[in-house]
Amino acid sequence: MNVHRQFHSRLAVIVAALLALFCFLVFQFFYVQIVEGKKWKKVALSQHQRSVKIPFKRGKIVGSVCSAYIQSEESRHPVFAFDILSYHLFMDTTRVPLSTHKEISSQLAMFFPGDSLAPFFMVNLAKQSRGRLLKKWVSEEKKRQVLHWWSNFRRLHKLPSNALFFNKDYRRTYPFGSLLGTVLSSVREDRDPKTKKHFPVGGLELHYDKVLQGSPGEKRQLKSLNNPLLVTEVLAHSKDGHDVVLHIDPYIQAICEDEIRKTCLQTGSKKATCIMMDPNSGAIVALAQYPFFDPTQYKSYFNKDKANLTRIEALSDPFEPGSTFKPITMAITLLANEELKQQGKSVLFNPLEMVKIGDGVFRGRKNRPIKDIGRHSFLNMYHAIEKSSNIYMAQIIEPMIEKLGKSWYKDQIEKFGFGSKTGVDFPSESKGFVPSLHGFYKGGAKHWSLSTPYSLGFGYNISVTAIQMLKAWSMLINGGFDVTPHIGSYIQKGMKKKSLEPSKKQEPVLPRHVCDKIKKALFFVCQSPRGTGRRAKLAGYSMGGKTSTTEKIINGAYAKSHNIATIMGFYPYENPKFLVFLSFDDPSSTYLEGIGSFRLGGRCSAPAFKKIFKRVADYVGLEPDDPGTLSTQDKRYRPMDPMLTDELRELNRLYKQWNY
Repeated sequence: MNVHRQFHSRLAVIVAALLALFCFLVFQFFYVQIVEGKKWKKVALSQHQRSVKIPFKRGKIVGSVCSAYIQSEESRHPVFAFDILSYHLFMDTTRVPLSTHKEISSQLAMFFPGDSLAPFFMVNLAKQSRGRLLKKWVSEEKKRQVLHWWSNFRRLHKLPSNALFFNKDYRRTYPFGSLLGTVLSSVREDRDPKTKKHFPVGGLELHYDKVLQGSPGEKRQLKSLNNPLLVTEVLAHSKDGHDVVLHIDPYIQAICEDEIRKTCLQTGSKKATCIMMDPNSGAIVALAQYPFFDPTQYKSYFNKDKANLTRIEALSDPFEPGSTFKPITMAITLLANEELKQQGKSVLFNPLEMVKIGDGVFRGRKNRPIKDIGRHSFLNMYHAIEKSSNIYMAQIIEPMIEKLGKSWYKDQIEKFGFGSKTGVDFPSESKGFVPSLHGFYKGGAKHWSLSTPYSLGFGYNISVTAIQMLKAWSMLINGGFDVTPHIGSYIQKGMKKKSLEPSKKQEPVLPRHVCDKIKKALFFVCQSPRGTGRRAKLAGYSMGGKTSTTEKIINGAYAKSHNIATIMGFYPYENPKFLVFLSFDDPSSTYLEGIGSFRLGGRCSAPAFKKIFKRVADYVGLEPDDPGTLSTQDKRYRPMDPMLTDELRELNRLYKQWNY
């Protein structure tokens, strides 16, 4: 009886234990499958599949060819920047035994000679990872070579084939090297870890980043323990970026870069800038800066010695324009004549009238009289621009200030765009500096210092950028219309195009007759044998321009031996198609026989302008519009008087009569 009872007791314990175990298993099953279901599902999926970002192509940056000689569509739109297919080499180090590390490292290093990567590979193979990055940006050919070696090596050592694998990616490349480098700038090699998008360094890559930037796709891959990945499911397709087409012509850009480099070496200049623009539309066809910036080596430029080379100084670094500002001064005085006429008052001056050139002493300038390079007794407006007279400018400014006031003068300067950004499609543009009216006197009017208006008249006491000067000069030579300088032409979205052209102003800002007078004066500067821009004249072509030699400020004072030599010029005289800004920083003051000191704009910048224009004219196919100035040996010579010959002769006659 006791034995039977003990048996039942033990059986009950066993049944209870089994029931408890069963309940525990049910609970554990519920806990794993329901409560922690998502967690263990994720672990399971991670062992059999992985999510991979599908790379995308960043949009291309494309140029535009001006020459009619080049016909094919592909040649007319050369590519400045684009993405090329590349690969990143990875290793699943958990599947590779330590005994093979040294051999793998040395073998892989042989595929990339010159990089001394064997020690780097050894260190990374020792780190446990399912996907350790060993080498970035491997070419298609190198990839094939590595996989061929790996196929034999892994069989010999009985390693899983998918322990070594490649991921596809796109690498930014700049086929023209340093050509247009500062304008394009670059993108960093590393990407945003989440979005896989680029980090632009600057330039057009930064300004048009939202357009150029695409978006990655995503795919799910099933993976096997020892075999390659076989099954792929695309979750989202990648989207490539849109292309940006520029007005920049690579041939004209190359000409400008080549000539400013050679002139810098010849004249000892520290740096140079050359911009070529269509004054009717504001389209920039070349923007060159020396020393150059190479986007493919961008990392080496971000230090204290080379950092300045990474920005476009023509947009970001204001300077005092000097004599290239005088045509704007004269335009303002002609506008003052118009204003005084409307008020029923007598005008300031007549452009052709004889003006006595005084001693250069003006209010506020008694201790520092204004001086001219040459000595003149009498000048008119055309003589003054041709000879670059500071005193004439100041003498016309003085009565204008008395009759119309400094505030009116400042407003006219700002009408040309100074003190404001031009709106050019490029980052980091400076507004420059127009001196503010300050202080209160009787009547509550604001004032400049006494000397400021006279200094402004010949381009000092004001800071401008090269791009602002191009904008202002465009108004002078295109009939008075305001333009917005721009580099971009349109965005290519598949078969569709989206224009990047700024809206055109319908009404002129300046009267046509004012522009015509200034344009004629600029023509005489280059055409006259005594003009400061005569060395810029290219025989057979009508052109106008103005040179400048601006003293630099060093340690808070103007230094006569340190200058910025500049020229601005345009072609042709009628309906100009090209406007050029060309500047050299700190050319040598060394005297060269037959030329003189390079530090002057007429001796440094003007000859370089002529060389650039001749090469551009030959490339574009510009026909001479003033064939009477060609050599009689030139087949294009036509026996006719040069343009405006009679007026130029009369100006020369008057100058001799008034000054000899």
